[in-house]
Amino acid sequence: MKNIFIGRNYLSFYLLILLLVNLALLKLPLTNVFGYEFSVINSLLIVLLSGIYTIIFFDNNFSKKNRNFIPELFKSLLLFLIIPFSVSVINSAFSGFCSFSDGLLFYIVITCPSIIIGISLGLISVLIANRFRVVLLFMLCFGILMIITYEIYFNPQVYVYNPLIGFFPGTIYDEGISVSGKLILYRFLNLLFFGWIISAIVRLKRDKKKRLIFFVAKVLFVPVAFFFLAPYLGFSTTFGSLTNMLSKSVNTEHFVIHLDKRIGKEKIKMLTLNHEYYYQELEKYFEVKLDEKIHSFIFYDNDQKKDLFGSRNADVAKPWLNQVYISMGNWEHTLKHELAHCFSAKFGTGFLKLASGLNPMLIEGIAEAADGNYDDNSLHFMAALAYNSGYDVDMKNLLSKFGFFSKASSISYIYAGSFTQYLIDNYGISKFKEYYLTGEFPKSYGLNLNHTLKEYYSFLTNSDYSYTEHQAHYYYGRRSLFQKICPRAISEQLNDGWEQFSEYDFTGAQLSFASILSKTDNYAALMGLIRTYEKQDSLFEAVKLLKTEIEFYESTSYYYNLELTLADLLAKLDNFKSADSLYKVLIKQQPNRKLNYI
Repeated sequence: MKNIFIGRNYLSFYLLILLLVNLALLKLPLTNVFGYEFSVINSLLIVLLSGIYTIIFFDNNFSKKNRNFIPELFKSLLLFLIIPFSVSVINSAFSGFCSFSDGLLFYIVITCPSIIIGISLGLISVLIANRFRVVLLFMLCFGILMIITYEIYFNPQVYVYNPLIGFFPGTIYDEGISVSGKLILYRFLNLLFFGWIISAIVRLKRDKKKRLIFFVAKVLFVPVAFFFLAPYLGFSTTFGSLTNMLSKSVNTEHFVIHLDKRIGKEKIKMLTLNHEYYYQELEKYFEVKLDEKIHSFIFYDNDQKKDLFGSRNADVAKPWLNQVYISMGNWEHTLKHELAHCFSAKFGTGFLKLASGLNPMLIEGIAEAADGNYDDNSLHFMAALAYNSGYDVDMKNLLSKFGFFSKASSISYIYAGSFTQYLIDNYGISKFKEYYLTGEFPKSYGLNLNHTLKEYYSFLTNSDYSYTEHQAHYYYGRRSLFQKICPRAISEQLNDGWEQFSEYDFTGAQLSFASILSKTDNYAALMGLIRTYEKQDSLFEAVKLLKTEIEFYESTSYYYNLELTLADLLAKLDNFKSADSLYKVLIKQQPNRKLNYI
């Protein structure tokens, strides 16, 4: 290995690394398609490899007094971009593209600038150090990546813009990621800055110490200045910039609630009362008292939360900051859960004040247990429903970091909450706090985990709840993000389709939804196409489509809403006998009490 790094250039070695990594990415979910995750991983990898290659290339050419080596270096590094592109495109040509145009845009905007960034970091390493230049390169990359940690930890945001990866949205629950104008601007600024570094270093005379110090000072000044300007450019969110947008505030005994000015007085009053009510319940449940007020940020809608905070669909807590971030339309379902995370911080560990090992089952399990219900059902009812209806899980796998996310979120959260509540009911909150803090089950409980899990399974099996298979399908018949086909591209196409629909471009919407259905059985696209037919007074076409497609959704969460939609369409066509028959079937199935009310 030593000879490889001190040899002439060994371009083939770096290309082989790229090839092997990209072949491995084809075996993983999300990275196996030509899209966002694929582009991000290759961006980081190419920065590192091009930086190392630049260091060796510079040494070989500088020893020959070849000062005009940059064009030759660029030609070599273009191969770094060609290999990942070729691997993914050839694979997609056989397995099917999600969206070639989206994938290409991600690759151009996120991955292509990486060779410029890698070259500049490699040259900085050469300029500063005479030895251990590769080590310095890794330290520079690590330092740049640590900016991500800083912003997520200290700022009220989960999204980040970073030179090494371009953009990270913050949560896995927002499927829609696209190349925005803001991301294009950010990468353009990256190219300007790192391109200037390359140009300046090539022209710099290294024997002039004053010039060298002045250059390093300028290189440091630009990112520091950008750090302070970023909130104004929309590349980060600070406490000050967020409270400027959520300009209303309410101070209570235990909260500082920040709200969008469009939220009315009656809604604010309801929110305030529920904040304090949940606080009293959680204080009693956890048997702890908080030292400081909780800052609660209430966004007008999901779009505002996406723009300012970074997460559209998921409400989030930051226990280490004692803050929660909630969309106005979601608070009745999520507020208590997110507040519970702030209480669990009292017995959390590390600088994040979370469970030992950042175990997601413990983190989300205690919040679910403290919340106490799911869609007005008890957690034990929901877990027994899943377990006894074929939606069982390996709890030991769920306790692992990645096993929790391998299932649909509804299943993972419910089992985590139910098992946590089972432990607390049988052994008390104090033992669970110790387990949360240490992550060591036998030490905390003095019990064998496998034996305890068997007892929990027996508890679910022998429960006296009454339920139907239709309830199980309704709640659990969904796929996780990792099980879906082309989730990123499909989400963007859905957004386009619904935007066309809202703008009365029904022909365009019809084409968008039909394109999605040609790739996968997507409920939202099917409903979009049905609503489009309705708007075009093509009810017969809508009924024909639904009768053809509904069988593919049997035993899924969506089947019952499709039954209801079909019954409504038949009623609109005055086919009351068939409609009434379907309504009666739906009432008999009882998948969800709300459907009965409808």
